[in-house]
Parts: sequence; C-alpha cells; structure tokens
Amino acid sequence: IKRITLEKIRLELFKKNEVVTHYAMVELINKSIHLNLVLRGFNLGKIKVLEEVVDELSIDVNISDDNIKINNLVIEKNLNRIVTQGEVSDYKNIVDMSFSLESYVDFQLADLHKYLKFKNIGEIYTGNLKTNTKINGTISNYEVNSELNIHNLDSEFVMAKKIKSKVILNPQKLALNSFELENNNEKITLLKNIEFYNFKKRKFLEDKVSVNVQALKLQNGLRFLRSSMSPLKGTLTGKVDFILNEN
Repeated sequence: IKRITLEKIRLELFKKNEVVTHYAMVELINKSIHLNLVLRGFNLGKIKVLEEVVDELSIDVNISDDNIKINNLVIEKNLNRIVTQGEVSDYKNIVDMSFSLESYVDFQLADLHKYLKFKNIGEIYTGNLKTNTKINGTISNYEVNSELNIHNLDSEFVMAKKIKSKVILNPQKLALNSFELENNNEKITLLKNIEFYNFKKRKFLEDKVSVNVQALKLQNGLRFLRSSMSPLKGTLTGKVDFILNEN
C-alpha cells in the first residue's frame, strides 16, 4: 500500500469532540511520507491551546528522516486566516534544528479581545491586520522579519485608515524598522529605527523616538485621554521626540 485516502469521515477525539475529516491522504514517496489533511470543526480547547473551534485546519507536509517540508498549513476561523509554508531541517535534534518559514496572517483586530484581556487599557472596535513574516535560523540564532499592515482601525487609542510597519526580532533585540500611520490628511512617520527591547541589557527604549507629524488632530493623537483632553482642539505638525523616563 502506497496511498491511503479518506473523505468526509466523522471522528470523535478528546472525548466528545467531533471532527469532520473533509479529506485525508497519506502517501509514501521514495523515503518520505506525504500527508494531506483537512479537518473541519476542530476544537482547539480540547487540546488546551485556545478555547476556540477552528472552522478549518488544512495540512500538506512531506516528512523524511531529516526534514519536514510544509507545503501548506492553513488555519481558518470566521474571517481570520493563518497560512504557513517552509521547511524544518534536523528536527529530531532541537539543538541542531534549523528552519526557514514564511507565514501570512489576515486577522480582524476586534477579535483580539477574545484572547487578550486589555479592555481596561482600551478597546479596539474595528480594524484588519495583514502580516507577512519570515522566520529563519535556529533555536539559539534566529531572525524574524515581519511586515504589518493595518486598515480601517477604530480604537480607543487612535483612528487610522492605514498603518504600515516593519518589525525585526532576534536573540539580541526587538526593533521597529519603520512605521507610518495615515488617517485622511493626518500622517505620522517614524524618522529613525527604534529598539523596543534589548534582551541582553533587559531594557526598553534606551534611545529617543523621533517621528514626523503632519496635520495630526489632537483629538485623535490624544484619543486615549479624551475624557480629560476633550476641550483641547487643533492640529499638530512637525518633528516630535519621545524619551522614556526610567526614574
């Protein structure tokens, strides 16, 4: 037997958790196993990851003695979608394991409140986040490069038609390489890369943050203070520096 295929099979996993196997195929190719699996109605809460029922989980991988090639890994829930592709080498030894992965995320920001408790800080009403992330290296020496795009953001922090940014993460630092916010005529642009956190020094924002501001309405820029700043109206244009006071 070189191939086994199943279609539309109902399974019961983790006690009373019914999963519909829309499609499942296992195939032997040379010295590797090709697995193509599509599950629907899969409850992640049963495996203690998230209290969520995923609409569809799709996996297409090739597994050999040395490598795992991820042709496609897709998780879908409502309008949210995560897609991952790439390769993991020497996966049997976590010390020597290396990876080259690319992930795409399409996420409705209002759904963050289901997973993160920050309503006491502020609420996100609408907004769509799209990210394209590349992950390369090993467990001890990795680099994550991510491009983030947010559209139609309405929150207690700020309003924006469009936000673009680039983030880098490695064992030394978490840094923001670029940031640009636009809301009609309002615009905020990061003038210089900033290091959010230095893992070796264990310090946040040692250097000042410089941004260029164009026609920013104070009621938008200070929206999180709107209860106390509501009498203050006007626009702000020019260079603004922020310095973290650690004292």
